[in-house]
Amino acid sequence: MIEYGAGTHGSTDRGVLYLTRGDVESLALGMAQVVDAIEAVFRAKGRGAAAMPPKASVHGEAGAFSQVMAAALPDALGAKWVCLFPANLRRGLPTLHGLLLLSDPETGVPRAVMDAALVTALRTGASAALAARYLARPGPNATASLPTTRPRCWPPRRAGCGLRASPPASTPTWASSRPARRSAASVPTSASSA
Repeated sequence: MIEYGAGTHGSTDRGVLYLTRGDVESLALGMAQVVDAIEAVFRAKGRGAAAMPPKASVHGEAGAFSQVMAAALPDALGAKWVCLFPANLRRGLPTLHGLLLLSDPETGVPRAVMDAALVTALRTGASAALAARYLARPGPNATASLPTTRPRCWPPRRAGCGLRASPPASTPTWASSRPARRSAASVPTSASSA
């Protein structure tokens, strides 16, 4: 865990922890643990224990856009600012940039500012993996993986995210396009009903 003022990781200013992209990457979050965290947050949202207003977006030229997303749980309060600038590829820069601000949920005092690029990529992949965990048809022997903004965050099956898919056969077959056997309404909304 990165602590305030610990070596080269993170820096603080009046009690605010700052984590660079490298600091966040050094945490080596496992995809399975991210999927489980996303599931807990989705369950909280389903129970009405999480506040998450709609995203605010600003659109620019050449497909560029920025969004701010705020959320609150009983023990967490934060906002994420994300900018996607496709033209950055020509500049040799990453196309995705973002910051995550975490505040004390009781006082609103800022506690941490961190790079949000990896967090965004992990959350995107984890949401897809979680959907597959509950909605995938039982028994497929192959999966298709579509990379997110950070391909190493995917595939979830390789990362041990609890998908039901078995290892691919020597000649992969693809799951049919028939509707999943479980509808979204049948997904449990509390940890006790899982």
